[in-house]
Amino acid sequence: MSNAAVPVDGTHTVTSSKPAPVEGLPVGLCAYPVYRERYEEGVQKGSSRLLALRIEPAQPPALGSAEQALQALDDSNQRFILASSTRRGGTVTRRYPVLEQLAPLILAGVVTVTTQPPGVDGQPGAVLGWELTTATLAYAARVKGDALDRGSQLQGEALSLAQRIHSDVPEAKALAAALELPRDTGRLDVYVAAAQALLAGETYLGVRDFSSRLRDDTKAVDADKALTDIGMSKQLRQRLGVLKYPELSISGPVAISQGSGRLTTQGLGSLVTVPFTATPMTVSTTANELVVVENKEAAGYLARTLPGHAVVWSSGFNGAEFQQVLSELAPVCPRAWVVCDADTDGVHIANLVVRCVPHAIVVDVGSMSGAKPRRERSYEGTRTLRTIIDNPATAPQVRRFAEQVDARGYEVEQEEFMPQVLGLITHG
Repeated sequence: MSNAAVPVDGTHTVTSSKPAPVEGLPVGLCAYPVYRERYEEGVQKGSSRLLALRIEPAQPPALGSAEQALQALDDSNQRFILASSTRRGGTVTRRYPVLEQLAPLILAGVVTVTTQPPGVDGQPGAVLGWELTTATLAYAARVKGDALDRGSQLQGEALSLAQRIHSDVPEAKALAAALELPRDTGRLDVYVAAAQALLAGETYLGVRDFSSRLRDDTKAVDADKALTDIGMSKQLRQRLGVLKYPELSISGPVAISQGSGRLTTQGLGSLVTVPFTATPMTVSTTANELVVVENKEAAGYLARTLPGHAVVWSSGFNGAEFQQVLSELAPVCPRAWVVCDADTDGVHIANLVVRCVPHAIVVDVGSMSGAKPRRERSYEGTRTLRTIIDNPATAPQVRRFAEQVDARGYEVEQEEFMPQVLGLITHG
């Protein structure tokens, strides 16, 4: 089956030097059979067994074509290709589901693809994997070397910027520390860009603008999170223009004031979303009842069915601004409810809400008729519940909720119980 010299005794995998007549190959590609053969005393024993097809260009790729093809790819696909010299079929097809999508890489000499033998339709079988060509491996080595050079240069620049931050922007000492000894070297370019902007008095339009200018991709990096993680203050993130303001989603008869602006809603039956900004927000309502809901879909349902209530979506509990709004609404709403999933996160949110609205009734959807477990609770979840239960400062209604969730041992989501929750609020 092979034109190669006769192998020594034993079992060998041999790729034919002649392409096989295979149907359905993309234009410009050939399929070379891969066989398993067994030899004894220099003589082949039995017939060759077809194992796979090796898909290669029909004509040798032009010099430099692999490098050109790789440079034309976006960063995500280039990193995927260069990260490993070989890839299994399942890993390849999750990104390139069909052979036609792999054809440009094969034709350019970037990879060699192996498939299963032809099926009854005469076409190549499923992709078994790929391996990088010699040209691609050489390019990968150069890229790695260039990255090391850029990394050394970036580290030198970071140390220089750290000294200037200490001197000129002392309130940004957390950023200076990250420049001097970054916990995440993959974010060092973020710290450098932030330092440069602070020293130059430059302000970005937001996290997408920062990411686009730094990495040519609006979603490549979240500067607000990266800088928050190193302890950079909200005021400095705001000065840079990368602070992501939380949002208030609320419905009912409410009035929202922010600076000289004022928004009044009445009977809309839907959530209205207003971002918090550097200008303090105040919220008032003529409603007698306040309902704080963990999940947005559930909050939207209650907003439609309770237009006379002040309904607030907790949105994961948005920090100090959100707590201030609840603290303003609590005194004017003699009846209040907090509706969460019956799980660890739900107990945590209920605990935070009740600190702002002490008279709020905690609704336990896990105790309602038809409640079914969504998933078993983790060990970490159990520890969190016990911490809340054992804390003497925990409000009684939150402790009862935590104890019930703990005793059940499984989690229940709120959405399917909204009609029952509605009945409880309107008649309870």
